[in-house]
Amino acid sequence: MKDKNEKSELEQTLQRGIYGPPIIKGEEKKVYLGEFRERVIVALSPEEVFYDEGVAVAEEALQDAKAHRLIVNHNKLTSPWTKKYMGLARKYNKEYKSFHTQAEEAMGLVVVSREAVNRENIRVKLRLLPDKFQHAEHKKLCKDCYEELENAAPDRVGDFKKLGLMDKLLGKTCGVPEEEHEKQQEKQ
Repeated sequence: MKDKNEKSELEQTLQRGIYGPPIIKGEEKKVYLGEFRERVIVALSPEEVFYDEGVAVAEEALQDAKAHRLIVNHNKLTSPWTKKYMGLARKYNKEYKSFHTQAEEAMGLVVVSREAVNRENIRVKLRLLPDKFQHAEHKKLCKDCYEELENAAPDRVGDFKKLGLMDKLLGKTCGVPEEEHEKQQEKQ
């Protein structure tokens, strides 16, 4: 005798006809842009893909011997960034795929292998700079900006230098755009 939860072969065939075949680990595939988690080498959130640090993480992952494909979330990425990531995939002779999804929990980008790699830490903590410093024209900062950076992102201070007396005499100005300085003065 059949259990109430068991479906007849006819019912199962009807279900597959109406809804398609059952999807293995469907929720996981929504998050990792159509891929199984065990194949993911690195995953970036939709916010992280818009930072230079995110590009560097993706580039490092593409250099991994097991890396096969870079997949971006088409609905979260803008054209200039899409081109940037596409160029990276091309540079390292890896496949590139644009994945369309409306899932809120979906990553912004994943680098995957053809086989299971079971990486424990696929999410990298980016050392993000505040936007003001992200778009600095060069790496020399005025005293005020340098001190602000020391407070906001102390682990990134080593990437910048203070403007010296010689720089000032030669007419060099702070790498942070003038508009950002004006915004700072308005806040005070």
